[in-house]
Amino acid sequence: MTEHEEEVGFIFAIEGLIGVGKSTMCYLLRRHLISEFGIPQDKVVIINDMAASSDLLPKFYENPREYAYQLQRHFENHRFTQLQRAMALKQKGFYVIIDQSLLSDIVFAGANKTNFKDGQWELYLTEYEEDLQRAGPVDLVIYLAANAQTSLKRIGIRGRECESEISLGYLETLEKLYEERFGTSAPTAPSCRSILRIDWSVFKKLDDEPAIRKMKNTWCERGKFVLVSV
Repeated sequence: MTEHEEEVGFIFAIEGLIGVGKSTMCYLLRRHLISEFGIPQDKVVIINDMAASSDLLPKFYENPREYAYQLQRHFENHRFTQLQRAMALKQKGFYVIIDQSLLSDIVFAGANKTNFKDGQWELYLTEYEEDLQRAGPVDLVIYLAANAQTSLKRIGIRGRECESEISLGYLETLEKLYEERFGTSAPTAPSCRSILRIDWSVFKKLDDEPAIRKMKNTWCERGKFVLVSV
């Protein structure tokens, strides 16, 4: 991969299955950037994913086919605004960590595709690609890879009532779509400059991940992130 040096700020997007530990990674990464990279703590910002707090969700559960497209557009609009905010912060020199971004919106849309009415899927794809182009690229996606069974176990441990009906089959569908989007054979899209896939089936220290160590070494030498293959 060609080296790419950032002059101002940086945007990380943390992606992975429901319950895999994205929020945990956000806080681990923030602490790591401050303690190991020496970035001032007031320059590292986490943007949490609040898209799921929608009045459309109960309606969708009652009538998926009627509300699938509306709900997905709600998620997409929220995450587009989220990414715009991250871009603005980056231009001011902030290091932004996004807890699930616009880039993975299509994963959940794909899992829900059968509930879309005629023509809605094609319309969604057009609108999604337009939003990706308008928002601008994420610098680094950190994809937390774990299988559907691990995800289901962690969902059970955290015990959120709204997640109690999530099935293993649904998570297996999401896992397949996530791997296509961010896995080892996934191409780097214009909307994402680099993808780092971390095996998150077992939690680990960030310094145990070779790519994180390499980024740290480059940062210490040059004061910049340089995205390169490990």
